[in-house]
This record gives sequence, structure tokens and C-alpha cells, in this order.
Amino acid sequence: MDFEKIKGYMPYIILTVFAFFVQYHFFVTPKELAETRREIMVEVKAEYASKKDTDFLREQFSDMKTKIDKIYDKMLGSDKK
Repeated sequence: MDFEKIKGYMPYIILTVFAFFVQYHFFVTPKELAETRREIMVEVKAEYASKKDTDFLREQFSDMKTKIDKIYDKMLGSDKK
């Protein structure tokens, strides 16, 4: 098959490839993209904690550890004040 015959069929080939892309949703509209982004953000908020939340919990655990250490020291009578 020579190049001239291929050039004759080129519009049909391009149209077929484009139809394939459209049929299998290879292209999305900005609206679909925004909706998908919103869905992902909702799922992420439901599944994961924010940095602010983790920092707060880390601080609380640190405070709890300090208080437990104080209680432990009182129980052993090794509180030196």
C-alpha cells in the first residue's frame, strides 16, 4: 500500500480514532473534571485527618505523657520538690 492511498483514507482514520476516544470517555469536560475533584475532596476529608488535627492530637498526647509521668513519680514517692 503506498502513501497516496493512505492519505486518501486519513480523514476516515482520524474520525475513527476520535470516535473511539469519545466512546471510551478519554476526553472530559471542565464540568466533569470539577465534579470529580469535588467527589475526591469529600472522600479525602472523610478518610484522612488534616495537619491541624494531627498537630492537636500530638500536643494532647504530649500533655498526657507529662501528666502520667507526674502521677508515676508521685506513686513511687520520687517527687523531689
